[in-house]
Amino acid sequence: MRLYRAKRKDNGEWVYGSLTICNAYDLKDGTHPPEPLHAIICKQDIEWISEPDNKRWCFPSYEVHPETVGQQIGLKDEHGKEIYAGDRIKHIWEYAGQVQSEVIDVKWKEDWSGFSLPLSVANNSEIIGNIHTENQNGKGG
Repeated sequence: MRLYRAKRKDNGEWVYGSLTICNAYDLKDGTHPPEPLHAIICKQDIEWISEPDNKRWCFPSYEVHPETVGQQIGLKDEHGKEIYAGDRIKHIWEYAGQVQSEVIDVKWKEDWSGFSLPLSVANNSEIIGNIHTENQNGKGG
């Protein structure tokens, strides 16, 4: 199962887990206009909830900003960190005896039905930020 990540609406923190997308409809007038898209992430780790009248184990779910949702792509960077859609990575390789580098935003390519990344990205890359927050150079995306 692939994991997703997104920023929580209530506090802006990143949350990781399974993704559910909902698009509710208003049925009062019969025209069914769609409401704004709702995205929910359910964490994979069970947690103990200790409320005064409701103690239980559960898989917490959080409403997230849909525009920040990114799917795990199945690769890790050179430090073993999972790469997600929306990550900004610095890819380094050697060509003709010279070290080359470029910054790549990990994006889904609809016409390819996949992520457009160099083959060596897992062994020769480092996550330096993502398109939703500032990277290490202080430049946002």
